[in-house]
Amino acid sequence: MLLSLMALLFVTGVMNIVWIAGIAVYVACEKLLPLGRRLSHAVGVALIVFGAIVLARAA
Repeated sequence: MLLSLMALLFVTGVMNIVWIAGIAVYVACEKLLPLGRRLSHAVGVALIVFGAIVLARAA
């Protein structure tokens, strides 16, 4: 998990500083907020849905 997050931070950080700041804010919220685990699950579901929409549009 940590390795994949570091790879994601490297790739997005090279491309755009706004993306790396957004990922940092998300990780901070996930770790510091009392509902961090629910946030993590909600973001995961949202990313899966977004990925499915992108795949559907590409087909």
